[in-house]
Amino acid sequence: MCFVSEPQIKNIVLHFRVASEEQAKLKNFENKDRVIQKRNFFILKIKKCFCSKQMSFTVFPQKGSVIATGVKSLENINSALQKFTDIIGLKSESIHTKKIVNSTYTGTIVCSETIATHCLLRNSRTEENDKNIDISFRTQFFPAILIKWKNLQGSINLFNNGQYVIVGVNSEEQANVLYQQLCVLIQNCWMTSKPQTSCVWTADLSSIECTDTILEVDKESEMPSQKNLQI
Repeated sequence: MCFVSEPQIKNIVLHFRVASEEQAKLKNFENKDRVIQKRNFFILKIKKCFCSKQMSFTVFPQKGSVIATGVKSLENINSALQKFTDIIGLKSESIHTKKIVNSTYTGTIVCSETIATHCLLRNSRTEENDKNIDISFRTQFFPAILIKWKNLQGSINLFNNGQYVIVGVNSEEQANVLYQQLCVLIQNCWMTSKPQTSCVWTADLSSIECTDTILEVDKESEMPSQKNLQI
């Protein structure tokens, strides 16, 4: 038995443009306390903004192009843009063609530390892999299993501690599709995998005791508020 928590948004990368009649304000903007000046662009940093420790706006004045990072929720996008326009001194209506170009989601697989990871390692070495999935691992370069579905946007990094990270998606719907695919993959691995040793795992979900292929959940443990998929 495993529990795969629903993905929670970690970061949004947003691209937008400033109307041509307002771009002169970008070229003339100066604030040594907040700005890191580069040759063809500058980086505006805003600390403790909308539940984010820091938001960054990379501004290309000649093109009127801006890339924003550090937004923590879809609901805060418009507020973040308003904060940017207030600091620069732009009109609110000067922001246009805004688009999410990348977003990151995280979640946790609660089961034996090695089950989910090692069964994927074994499956990645077999010829029975689904042809629509690429599973790779190069631990000398990056300490995670990389999972990519060829017909889906984005990919998943699965770490040995049970944490997974969804990257390369630009909508919540795309993240949820990858989450569902991960649940199916973990379920298939669990059904064909047997833990080699007994272990005790304690997590936010509950206290889970596993012995061979039998898992017992402490019924008195408090269940989490977030929704989880039970496999």
